Amino acid sequence: MWEAVDGAAREVLWQTYICKDDEVGSRTLRRMVTARLRNCRVELLYDSGGNISGRTRLTEELKNCGGSVIAYRPFFSSALKYFLQGLDWRKSPGLRNHRKILLVDNEIGFCGGLNIGNEYCGLRLGGNNKFRDAHCAVYGPVVAHLREVYDDTKAPQTWKYGWARWRQIASNKLNRRIEVGKNAVETGILRPIQDGTRKATERGGIYFRQQVHKAERSTERMLRRIRWEKQWEKISKWVTWYNKRVSTLLNRMSDTTIPESPQKYEGSSGAHETQSKAESLSSSKLEGVQPDFILSENSRVDIASAGSPCPKTKFENPRVVNCSGEAGFLPDTKVVDDTNSVNGVKSTQSAAMQRRIAKERIQALHKATNIAHKRSWTGMLLDIPIADNEPVPEAEGYSSRHPAETQILSCNPRYHDYSIQYAYWQVLRKCHRRIWITTPYYLPSRKLFRALLHTASRGVDVRILAGSSRTTDPWFMWHASRYVTERLIRGGVRIYEYKGNQIMHAKTVVVDSVWSSIGSYNWDIMSDKNLEVCLCHLDAKMAREMETHFLEDLKLSEEVKLEDYQKRSLWLRFTSFFFYNLVYILQRIAFFSFADDDLEASLYSSKIKSKKLLGKKDNLKGEI
Repeated sequence: MWEAVDGAAREVLWQTYICKDDEVGSRTLRRMVTARLRNCRVELLYDSGGNISGRTRLTEELKNCGGSVIAYRPFFSSALKYFLQGLDWRKSPGLRNHRKILLVDNEIGFCGGLNIGNEYCGLRLGGNNKFRDAHCAVYGPVVAHLREVYDDTKAPQTWKYGWARWRQIASNKLNRRIEVGKNAVETGILRPIQDGTRKATERGGIYFRQQVHKAERSTERMLRRIRWEKQWEKISKWVTWYNKRVSTLLNRMSDTTIPESPQKYEGSSGAHETQSKAESLSSSKLEGVQPDFILSENSRVDIASAGSPCPKTKFENPRVVNCSGEAGFLPDTKVVDDTNSVNGVKSTQSAAMQRRIAKERIQALHKATNIAHKRSWTGMLLDIPIADNEPVPEAEGYSSRHPAETQILSCNPRYHDYSIQYAYWQVLRKCHRRIWITTPYYLPSRKLFRALLHTASRGVDVRILAGSSRTTDPWFMWHASRYVTERLIRGGVRIYEYKGNQIMHAKTVVVDSVWSSIGSYNWDIMSDKNLEVCLCHLDAKMAREMETHFLEDLKLSEEVKLEDYQKRSLWLRFTSFFFYNLVYILQRIAFFSFADDDLEASLYSSKIKSKKLLGKKDNLKGEI
């Protein structure tokens, strides 16, 4: 970041939560002053809550040379206004700017969890390397989006809405359309019938017969639709049956077993065709064609290569023999001998229909093999174990089909923007294999808390890497987080405590080896009421790098076991209960009048039963 500031040509915009008056802080301000002397526009925005003693001496030189210094929401004046003007949460001293953004010439941007101070800088650059943190640099068009978030801190855009408010607007508009549609149906159907009856009475039977003819045509269309729905049910049954066996078929496609002497059906023509199909199957290997399965009753007859069974034979309860010789029964398939049909017409039509049905079913089964990224494969993929150092198999295939994408997410309670929380909720709902979270402490809102439990109940590998009693800042948040640890562990979430020599301050998420996030959002109830920013990236290469860092931190961590947690002392039990309720009381005092539909529990109803995962009493007071 210092190199970017030294190379600035037009402007330097720095926004941080903490800017300490120490060696690293002085060197940072000195570089900003130098950039200002090069006629660059320089601006420093720091949060007054994170710098409660002020930074007058540190920023004096920058102000004197024409730079802009902004102290975001002075703490004591905000507290005085809050308590004297009716406890309005918009004036609360707890509403802080927790974003860390650096923009240089609108060409390069930085965001993450790094503040300005010795604790956040490495030993090589003069810091003490006290904090374990994550920060990233971005280039290209995404910098413009990061600039919008930067400007949003100074001048909130009241026209922006959160996800729930947009959903409410869309729902209201949809409801109006439904009401208009009902009126249109009444106007377009009931009134014409009434007018038709009146005209039929006036004009006689001719008009009435015309209306009857139209009704018959509509009835015919309705019957065709019913027939199509029945046919679709049969096709869906075949696809469902195939999905249960698709993994076995795909793993053994390369080996094909052909009997030496297949049993012949009655009728010479059927026998010759059966023999020819077996010959074509054996020759398909030479031509590079691999059949998917073989239909047989007492023998194995290939229909994948020929496209149809014997012309004069319908199959009744046939078996599916995969390429390794294992068999299974196909649903709702019958064999009827049509060799004695009159003039062979019925036999020919039946054989043609069977060929057509077999062809369509085979095409449907082939399509089913090309949907690895769909939810239908999730159950089968969960049965395949994956080592921690191995990527999720579907991630590489997804990256090969889609370009990398980067997105900037922000949250601002001033205009009910909770994009970060909603994005995390969505990835928790839709992840398939694993989601690894790094956060200093965990005290999530009710929505994210239930999403974590629901995701773990689906068999997803959910891990939370947080600080320990020695590596958590502030220290009391470790005690508050321990109050909900047992519920998460019982729900299937694996929790690790960082035991390294640094304080855990990183805020990252990596999902299914393809989606990753770096930002300033802590998984606690106070971050829902702070200004936050996160950078999300959809790419397997970046996600693999994030997983590597996570596993490196995991080596210096210790998993919290339920047996050890239940053996903790009475003092630790009391401190967890006390600080958990203290955090809840403080956030209620700081945001006494805060109420927002986006964070109400009614919007976050989960599909799982809370009694099974949370117990009979859901007394999460810290949940919003």
